[in-house]
Amino acid sequence: MTAIENIIREIESEVRQHGNTKARIGAVLRLLKNKIVDLFSSVGGKLDKGGYTGTALDLNSAILQRVVKESGKGLSTNDFTQQYKQLLDELKDYDIDLDEHTTELMLKKGEVVVKRIGLAFLNDEGTKLFYNEQKKQLELKNDEGRVLSEIPISHLVANMPTGIVVQNGKIRLMAGSKVIEENVISYNNLADKPELNFIPTDWNKRNGKEIIKTQTDDWLRINEEGSHPNGVYFGGSTIRTDKGIQVGEGGKKFLADEENGSIVLADKVRILARPNNNHVAFGNKAFDDLIVGEFKGIQIWGHENEEKVVLSNGGVKDLSLVVPTYKNITDAHTFLDKDQAIVYGSGSGIVNAPSGNYYSMLGVTHSSKNWGFIIAKNIDEDDHSLYVKQVISGSYKDWFKLQGSSDNISIWNYIEVNHFHNNTTIFVEKDVNIQLKGLISLDCVSFRKVYAGGNAVFSCDGKQIIYTGDNQFNGGDGSTAVASIWNNKCYIDIRNV
Repeated sequence: MTAIENIIREIESEVRQHGNTKARIGAVLRLLKNKIVDLFSSVGGKLDKGGYTGTALDLNSAILQRVVKESGKGLSTNDFTQQYKQLLDELKDYDIDLDEHTTELMLKKGEVVVKRIGLAFLNDEGTKLFYNEQKKQLELKNDEGRVLSEIPISHLVANMPTGIVVQNGKIRLMAGSKVIEENVISYNNLADKPELNFIPTDWNKRNGKEIIKTQTDDWLRINEEGSHPNGVYFGGSTIRTDKGIQVGEGGKKFLADEENGSIVLADKVRILARPNNNHVAFGNKAFDDLIVGEFKGIQIWGHENEEKVVLSNGGVKDLSLVVPTYKNITDAHTFLDKDQAIVYGSGSGIVNAPSGNYYSMLGVTHSSKNWGFIIAKNIDEDDHSLYVKQVISGSYKDWFKLQGSSDNISIWNYIEVNHFHNNTTIFVEKDVNIQLKGLISLDCVSFRKVYAGGNAVFSCDGKQIIYTGDNQFNGGDGSTAVASIWNNKCYIDIRNV
């Protein structure tokens, strides 16, 4: 009787001693484990059943040397290859165990499970396990002798590991070219792994220049050597810093100051958003003095096609109301066409001008354009003369002429004499009305007629007129008059010739 037959008989005896299927399965698996281990173990020992009394090594050697006669083959044919012999030799490093939870036979090397063989088919009642010598397989048969399942002995050795391969981020346990088991490699699972606190030099250079420098000083230096001539590109990503931004050493060219949210240009000009409102302020770097701004143009939001300006109180005004606007003048009485504005301009043959000459004019208006004045100068003549036209209650008055040096003037129309004319001589060119109410106490003004005949009339509203000579200024060319003020009295001394 062979050793295998002894094993099968002992299994049958063990099964009969247990009543239910689960207990039988457990007994079969434990006995099968022990017998296979004993059969293929490299440790010397005796088989405890049958007539064989040799060791397992002797039995293994006899099996390897035995040649089974098969049809068509001679006794010299060796069908048991060296590969199978090597696998059998390696069985000494393996053990067989039972996983009772999954009903699986486990082939283990140390604590590593190399192969699992499902034995769930043993759950059927009335089954027996046989060894088929010809097919070299374990067969499970029912009472009718029908084979329910078989386990080729080659299953125990077919997937013996031959090596370990690391491929595509996985550790693979191989049996020849077949993958027995694989696991994804995790760097954190590696023992004695190095710290990744360095930059690999093979990709940190381009065009022979270092891209990132970390050890030079306290700066992280990127593209310092110009490895990428176009600069550093961040694509569509947001670049954020909670500190400052500097261009040039120490921000000499541009500095975004994180302390107060201001911007410093060329280490000279500071632009600051006021914290209490929406205003933007411009100043020197210390922000204790104003700076000069140069702008080609300023556009007011919401007034893109207009010449507007925003005042300090937030109001929007026409630029011409704040900055004098030049005009081509055609009529002096339509010159002041905007309220609260200063305007100037020029023209030739201007309607309502002092004459038909070329004049430059400056005008000021207020109170809905009902009040103001125009000053005109004849550009064609160097006559030291200015002409003034007043606007009173919406009415344009006649021109009056201012002529002379800072001491003396010449008049040929209505004039109001005031303290500014004190100690001056006014030359009267034609019949005019001369109002003296603007003079104050101790003022004295002289008048000389430069034409013959006619009558220049004096008035002094609010004061008492006292004539000390003639009472009319109607003498010939060269006649004189002197007006002097004492308190509320206006003395007029006329000397007609």
